[in-house]
Amino acid sequence: MGYARETEVGRAFAGKLSKTNVVFFDALDCRLGARFGTVQLGPWAAVSGAGLNSKDKLNGTKLANWLPSKKKTGAAAGQRGGVIPPGWWIVLPEVLSRHQCPSLVGKGGAPTDFSLKLVPYALDQPEPGIFGECARGGFFIHGTSAHPERVGSGSDGCILLARDDRKRLAAAVVAAGGAWLYVFLDRKKIDDMVQRQADHYNVA
Repeated sequence: MGYARETEVGRAFAGKLSKTNVVFFDALDCRLGARFGTVQLGPWAAVSGAGLNSKDKLNGTKLANWLPSKKKTGAAAGQRGGVIPPGWWIVLPEVLSRHQCPSLVGKGGAPTDFSLKLVPYALDQPEPGIFGECARGGFFIHGTSAHPERVGSGSDGCILLARDDRKRLAAAVVAAGGAWLYVFLDRKKIDDMVQRQADHYNVA
């Protein structure tokens, strides 16, 4: 199911969600936390995009391969998709086993056990020159690759979270009947990273 159809699901589901149940993911600082009423969860280490399995890999990643506008073109290094696009998403209240399809979407099996399906609600509209127009979909919160040494292992934009943290988050999401997810990218930090990488390649 593509981005447009998943957006329809997200907008239809939004009216059922309490605004007190919010998951927050800082994609550049690689951390995820949540608030369900007065209960706080996290923050936990989490990564998204460019085949990342850990925050350490972000430091050595070519930024063009990590930005939300980067679509998957293959399974090799440098061909994986970029970070999940910033803005508002919905976490559907269903804990998925590996290869299980979400009932509300009906297509696209979960990559690992204790996965949560994400559908877009209202994405940010950053400058097209940096992010481009996004028409990506099929995102989950799931576990990291069991074989990180393989070329291309990691994430095409899905949010990778450790198993125990994921289980706690999944239990809270289901109990709450779903949750909002806000994906945040610090634009100034990204601009600084773009400039540093540009200076590096100009010198080289």
